[in-house]
Formats: sequence, structure tokens, C-alpha cells
Amino acid sequence: MIRRMLLILMAFVMFSTLLLVSKSVYTSSSINVIWREDVGQYYTYSRYSILASDLKDRGISPSSYNASELFKGAEVPPNYFGDPKKTVIVIPNPPNEFGSLELSFLKNFVEAGGKLIIMGDVQYDTRRYGKPDYLNALLDYIGIGNKVRFWGTNDDGDEIKDYTQNYGYYWQVVVTSDCFSPHLISYEINKVVITSSSLIVLDPSVLVATSPQTSYAQSASGKIHTYGNVPWLAATELGEGKIVVCGSSVIFSDSYVYGRSVPYIKTEDNEKLFFNIIWWLTEQRITAPYKIEPIGIIDVFPIVAGVISGIILRRNGKVDYRAFSYLSMIASLLFAFIATIQVTLFGQVIVGTAIPGWGDVMKIKGETIPAELNAFIRYFFTGAFWICTGFLLIALLEWLDRYLELGITKRLGIKPEEVMKE
Repeated sequence: MIRRMLLILMAFVMFSTLLLVSKSVYTSSSINVIWREDVGQYYTYSRYSILASDLKDRGISPSSYNASELFKGAEVPPNYFGDPKKTVIVIPNPPNEFGSLELSFLKNFVEAGGKLIIMGDVQYDTRRYGKPDYLNALLDYIGIGNKVRFWGTNDDGDEIKDYTQNYGYYWQVVVTSDCFSPHLISYEINKVVITSSSLIVLDPSVLVATSPQTSYAQSASGKIHTYGNVPWLAATELGEGKIVVCGSSVIFSDSYVYGRSVPYIKTEDNEKLFFNIIWWLTEQRITAPYKIEPIGIIDVFPIVAGVISGIILRRNGKVDYRAFSYLSMIASLLFAFIATIQVTLFGQVIVGTAIPGWGDVMKIKGETIPAELNAFIRYFFTGAFWICTGFLLIALLEWLDRYLELGITKRLGIKPEEVMKE
């Protein structure tokens, strides 16, 4: 009895110690990550809710400020948000030019040891989104425009494209570890997915990542101005301050990767990259949340169901299509409910389909279509597809068997329809 109580006590002490250690890792950072917003801005703080939540879970304080309101009066001191050395200001692609008060604040903030993440955006032929002129004016003012700049102008920005290494579409470029320079930001980064404008790197020492050799950068006017290994991520120090310049605002956002049910921030190593950036900027390592990769094995069940139904329903030499439709409906509904239950319980599909990206459903706060409904619809049609595939496999086996005279279908008890007619 005493021995059992000692074991329980030791287990409790070990658990408490681990809990305290993990808590100290997450709450002792005292880092502030603050998003800059302005009137008409597309990538507002609300579009980074997943990242903000994960930062908060790890003891980092995320928040935002409105530039039009904060800088409409008197000059703002560089320590307005607390110790600049422990503060990171994130500037997604701006819709308007920076005012003189904000430029002065950001320059003083960096000189006092503050950290900046400056992010651009792609520009289409409608001249929307990307604003290189506004961003370059900021880089020039704080003193790093001679090292790195955004390509183009507000009237003719660009976008990096790749028809070989992409995530289903040429604008969703896959960047692997060989495109990253040796840098703390690159630590354990295997693959990220970007939709990005390009940078002009004038100082090679600040370059962190390029696109693949197979990519190119095309302007909004349709002109390809750069081929292969296009820069999109850079990092530099300025006195006690540090600045990261990124061509993409969407890379860390809640926006879905097109054609998939996973947001950019949860795609591949995108979130790990952001946490590495925070690590380099603040010199405090706080690891990104562990990302659960869906296991694509659930397809086996509807395929097997299709094969079994093919054997049973053709044993009498003809197909009972009504019975098959009922069976398909039941199997597809079961398939859909399994996926829906997973999203409800775990926030994402864990055991899913092997079709790339199709069934990687993840629950996102504020999404238009509930993840549960998304999972149900996708897996219902996936289940129907696989059960029909299994059924067709039996039909193909029967045809090959009859053609090659192997006798397999006979052993399975399947009688050809013409035999039954005789």
C-alpha cells in the first residue's frame, strides 16, 4: 500500500514539474507582437487569428494598432508598446502611404532596438493589393533601402509564379530547404508554400530565401522580369534593431490555400517559419505548435466496400443497381460522418483520404463555411468515388478473367450474364 502511494506521489511530482516547466517556457517570454492596421487594409489583424491564438498560447502577447488613429495627433514615443527590444511590429501590405509621424515612430522604434516584420503582396493586372512604393518609402526612411527593396511600383508590381513546383496552382509556389540560406530563420524548414511578390536584394548577406530555380516573376503588365531563384525573404540588423522583409502577407494568414481546406499558416512549415522569425528577432526560442499531418488511409474502407459489393451483387450474373445505390449511399454517409466527427472532436481530419489536399479539412475561427459541413461534403463525395472505384475494379477483373480465361471470377462465385441467359 505504502509503495503504491509513493509511486503515485512520484508520478504527481513528475507531472507537476513538467507542467511548470512547460508553463515557464510559454509565459516567461514577455514578447509583444503587434499588427499594424490602416483604413482599407486587406490583411488586417483579424486575418491572422490562428497565428495570434497560437502565439498567445505560448506566452506571447498579440495585439494591433490603427495607424490612422494612433498617428493623427502628437508624436508617439518608441516605447509606446513597451520595451522595443521585446516588441515586434508586423506590417502587412499597406493600403496607404505612411504618414510622417508614423515613419518617425518606426525609425525611432528600430533605433531603440525594436523589431519589424514588413510584408508585401502580389499585384494583379487590376493594380490591386501590392503597394511597393509605400513599402520602399518605409525601407528608405528607416535606412535599409540600400540593402533590400520591393520590386516594381504601385502601378506595376509583380507576382512569383512556378508551373513546376507548386501547390496545385502556379501562384502557390512550393519553396524547399535548398532555397533557404544558412540562417537561424531557416532552421529545420523543409517546405513552405508562398504566394508572393519579389524582392530586390542589393546586399547578398541579407538574403534568407528565394523561390525555386523553375520559377519566375511576372509584373502586373504581363512582363516577365526575372527567371529562377527569385528573392522573397530577407533579414537585416540596424543598430540594435532587426528587420525582416517578406514579399508575402498571405503566407502567415488564415486564408485558405486555393483548392485545399487548410489555411496558409497551417500549410507545411509556414507557421514554423514565423516562429523562427520571432526567434531570430527576439533571441528567444519559442517553438511553433506541433502540426498534425492527416494520415491518408481511410480510402481503403470504401474501396473494400465497393469490391465486396461488386462480388455480392454480381454473384447472380447481373448488377442490382438499386441495391448498389443504397449501399453506396450508406457507405458514403458513413465516410462523411467519420470525417465530420473528427473535425468536431479534434478541429481537423486526422485519419483522412490520400487524395492530396482534398480531405485536409481544418477548423478555422470565423470561416464562412463551417469545417464540419466542409468535411461532410468532401468525404461524402470521396466515399462515393472510392466505392464506385472498388466496384469497377471487380468489373475490370471479370473482363480480364474472361478474356484471359483465368477462372478467378468463377472461384468468387460470379457468373457472367451471358451464361445466366443460356
